Amino acid sequence: MVRVLFGLGILGVLLGSAGCKRHAAQAGADAPPPAVPVVKTVHPERMTFHRVIEQPAWIDPFEVTRIHAKISGFVQEVRVDNIGVRVHKDDVLAKLWVPELVEEHKQKTEQVRQAEKILAVAEARIEVAKAQVQESQAALARFEAANYYWKGQSERFTRIGKSSEVMDKQSVEEAVNQYRAAIAAVKEAEAKIESARASLLEMESTRDKAKVDIEVARADERRVAALLSYAEIRAPFDGIVSARHVHTGHFLQPAVAGHTGRAEPFFVVLRMDRVRVFLDVPEAEAVLIHDGAAATIRVPSLNNREFTGTVAGSSWMLEPKQRTLRTEIDFDNPKELLRPGMYAHASIPVEHSHTFSLPASAVLIRDGQAFCYRVEQGKAVKTVIRIGFREGGRVEVLKKLGRRKRAGASAPWEDWTGKERIIVSNPGELTDGQAVQVERDGPNPSEPET
Repeated sequence: MVRVLFGLGILGVLLGSAGCKRHAAQAGADAPPPAVPVVKTVHPERMTFHRVIEQPAWIDPFEVTRIHAKISGFVQEVRVDNIGVRVHKDDVLAKLWVPELVEEHKQKTEQVRQAEKILAVAEARIEVAKAQVQESQAALARFEAANYYWKGQSERFTRIGKSSEVMDKQSVEEAVNQYRAAIAAVKEAEAKIESARASLLEMESTRDKAKVDIEVARADERRVAALLSYAEIRAPFDGIVSARHVHTGHFLQPAVAGHTGRAEPFFVVLRMDRVRVFLDVPEAEAVLIHDGAAATIRVPSLNNREFTGTVAGSSWMLEPKQRTLRTEIDFDNPKELLRPGMYAHASIPVEHSHTFSLPASAVLIRDGQAFCYRVEQGKAVKTVIRIGFREGGRVEVLKKLGRRKRAGASAPWEDWTGKERIIVSNPGELTDGQAVQVERDGPNPSEPET
């Protein structure tokens, strides 16, 4: 009897369960499908983004010269007694005593004077040789005339002596002898001319050599004079003497070639009417730096006073270890308030003009990756993007990741067109490929959905 009751109980439970399932299935069939979310969309808009690069900086003089000796010598006089002295270009800072160089310069000067004398004598002899040539040429003309005369006389006397007894033989011979003497005189005059011309050439050669000698002597004298000029140590420009390491009687020697940077300078002169400010710009912002950009520095030690200048240039190459770009800003410093070594905060405004942007509400970042949802054929399509600046609730969008061209290939980065429909209403609640309905505010855009 118990077994019968137990079996009936199980049968009742099974029949009840089946009935519940049929009722639930019928209720599910009658339920409405899930609602498609209505979303707002926008198109990417072009705008100009502004940003300020801010980095710590330091101030350097516009020019700094560490002065070393060019020649060896004893310090005869020091005209700069203290550091901080203002000097002008070519002011004498110190004078050296180099007696052997002074004597050598005197010797070279005397050699120049002697060479000039030799040149003057050679030029005078040339004039004498020219006069001798002219004198010989005049004598030749005179002897040629006599030769012509006696030639005619000898021919006439010879002709008359043969045809007549009037001209005696002695007169004929005398005329012939005069003619022969005239010929000899002509040859002698020609020889003197050649000798005078040779002497003239010799004198001209002597003069040319004297000219070369005098040029060599003058060059040698200028060389020694140039060396002697280094005995006066002069200021390279208008500025301030910031260091002085020399006293009267010191023996100064030139720095070893290639080691002037490590040798202690005798004077250090700074140019302070302008200064250079340097800062290191991080790699991410290095491409935004360009020459001529306006820049400002704020100096804490001057009660945060601000100074305005321009970017003069950059090293172009990033420092390999720190991945930073050395940038230089030049500032006028007429009152010399900015001093080398001061610490400053540099600010350089930069901008990206006419670039596409999206509202910040449309851009999501997960796991370090930026993306947005765009509407394509009624569905929300997750699109990975590259972003840039942020300003006023908008985000600069640089590129978007497109579709793969073929299986196994990498998806290409594409430019924005401005026609994309980007979801701005609650994009964080959407999933990739989810069906959506675009809310229409006013007239429909003319651009087709992409």
